[in-house]
Parts: sequence; structure tokens; C-alpha cells
Amino acid sequence: MKKVLAAAMIAALAITATACGGKKEEAPKPASAPVAETKQTVEAFGVARAKDIKNINISFPAIVDKVHVREGQKVKNGDNLITLDINEYKSQLKNKELELKALQSEINIVLANKNGSGPDIAKLQSDLRNAEDLFSKAAKELGDKEALFKAGSISQYDLDEFKKSYDAKKKAVEDAKFGIGTLRNNKSIEVDQKLNKASQLESDIALMKEKLSESYLKDNNIVSDVNNGVVYEIGYKQGDNVAHDKKVLSIMDLDTLIIEADVAEEFIKDVKPGAEVTIIPTADKSKNFKGKVARISDKAVQKNGETNIMVEIAMEDKNDFIMPEFNVDVKIKIEK
Repeated sequence: MKKVLAAAMIAALAITATACGGKKEEAPKPASAPVAETKQTVEAFGVARAKDIKNINISFPAIVDKVHVREGQKVKNGDNLITLDINEYKSQLKNKELELKALQSEINIVLANKNGSGPDIAKLQSDLRNAEDLFSKAAKELGDKEALFKAGSISQYDLDEFKKSYDAKKKAVEDAKFGIGTLRNNKSIEVDQKLNKASQLESDIALMKEKLSESYLKDNNIVSDVNNGVVYEIGYKQGDNVAHDKKVLSIMDLDTLIIEADVAEEFIKDVKPGAEVTIIPTADKSKNFKGKVARISDKAVQKNGETNIMVEIAMEDKNDFIMPEFNVDVKIKIEK
């Protein structure tokens, strides 16, 4: 009986060992490597700036009569900014115009004298005609005297005395001609001098009028010649004298607003002209506007210990929210 039980136990153990040996354990699967996320944009910080800025300068005497705008005020084309008192300047211009007119009259008189129709030259020409007439008569009479001398009718002394009179009349003709020549020469010099002065006056008048013809001047007023601008850096108040070396004010053209973004040098290779840009103003991060890369600077700059390249971004969304000097975040799409 004991032998039978022992045999049964051995058989059971054999079956169990066979069953265990037939089952293969599965090796654990290796964990899959994480997939690297491809960077889609280059992010940078930027500032809104106007590309076109007009500085208003006045280069002639003027006094500020009234200032019509305040710092940071929006203006449109034709808006009155400042009224000036320019009476002194207009008086200077008028005086120069009167001086030129008088000078031109003087030139006409001098030219008339030079050319024979003026009183000075007319007198000399009359003197010349009289001298020539007397000389002609003396020349004819000298011939008669010489004939009488040959005939023995007059003495050598009488002939010599008449020759002295003849020579005097001849010299009178020469003197009259010389006087006319000298007068004409002097008048030519005088005309040239007056013409030069007139030319300078004409130049001065043209320059003075040009200073009044600036696009931002209308009568006595400084006006905006920008369709959509903002006034800043107003340098004068009522009653101030305007200095030619100090600007009156500046106007930013808001239609030329751009974003200047500083892109770190390690990312600039991914930025291409024409790339799409999302612009997010710091003032309201719930807003975003569209733009495109317009220009990439050809020069890097050091800023806060970092090397950056300025990227100019043109805004495609026209809006009144982003103002000059606003801070913005930009996301520049990486072109594949």
C-alpha cells in the first residue's frame, strides 16, 4: 500500500514539472522613447514704433500765439496745432520786395544812361556834338590860314596861335569821347553791382517765401500734414519766441506703426522675411493681431548681456489698440 502511494505521488510530481516546464514567461516590453515636440514658432519681445516721424521746425522769426494741442493727442490732416505771430517776418519780406523794386528802377536808369537815353550821357553826347562842330570849323579855317601864310598874308605867329586854338578844339572832342567812354564803363560797373545785389535780393526773397511754403504751414498756423498722427514733444508754450535750432513739435504717423522685436541669435536662423507673426499686446493678452516679418537687421546688438537681432514686423491688422511704445510678445511662425 505504501508503495502504491509513493508511486502516485511521484507521478503527480512529474505531471506538475512537465506542465511548468512547458509554459514560457513573456519578456517585459521596453518603454517607448518620448517623441520630441517640433518647435513651431520663435517667440520674442517687441515694442511698437512709428517708422515715419515728422519733426516740425520754424527757421524764421516767430512768436507762439496759441498752442491748440496737448502731448499725445491724436491729429488728422489739416488740424490746427499752433498759431504763430509772424508779422515781423512778413515785414522783413515786404521790405526786401520793396528794396528789390527800387533797385530795379535804379538799374533801368543806369542802363538808360549807359545806352544813351539818360540825362548824364545825353549831356556828354551834346557836348561831343558841339565840340565836333567847333573842331570841324577849326579844321576848315586852319586850311585857310595855312593858305594865307603861304601867300604871305599872315605871319608865322598868327598861324601858330590859330593852331593852338585848333589843338584845343581837337582835344575837346577827344575829352568828350573819353568822358562818354568813362561814363559808360562806370555805368557798366554800377549796373553789374546793382544786378548782383538784385540777384541776391531775389534769392533772399525766394528763400523767405520757401520757408513759408512748408506743407505744415497754412497762413499763420502750423497744421498737421499727417492723416493719422499723434503729437508729442511739444517744445513751446504761448508767448515763447521760436528758435531756429529747436523743433516746435513732432508728429508720429500711426499708419506706419511697426513692431521691432529682439530675436535671440540662436533662433534667428529660423526667422525668414514674410513669415507670419502673431502679435500679443502686454496691455491685453487676450487680444492678438496678425503681422509679417518685413525686415531682418543686418547687425546684431548686445542688450542685457545677450546678443539679439532686430526683426521688423509689419502689422496686417489695422487697429487703434496698439499704440506707439506698447510692449508686445510676438510669435514668429517657422517656415518649413
